[in-house]
Amino acid sequence: MFADAAVYGVALFAVGHSTRMKLRAAHLYSWFRVLQVLGALSEVASRRSANDVIANLGVILAGFLVAWTGSRYPDLVIGLIIGVIVLNGVRRISHLKS
Repeated sequence: MFADAAVYGVALFAVGHSTRMKLRAAHLYSWFRVLQVLGALSEVASRRSANDVIANLGVILAGFLVAWTGSRYPDLVIGLIIGVIVLNGVRRISHLKS
């Protein structure tokens, strides 16, 4: 959230300034986004095979497949797979004993 706030702050600062200042703000914005993406990737790497990571990758894959094929079926299939993964996790949690 800090990265978002910083980007908005830079953008608000650039409003009304010269084109050169706006270009600098755009470059600074891109560096903030690069840092944000690197942070997200490190989070994904630290969680290897967590259900939420698998689900998010599945949603991204489904989006690409729907756009590429023009069919809604990839979305339905990926949604079904994610549902099975989540239900399996629920089943495993419900069988935990203290």
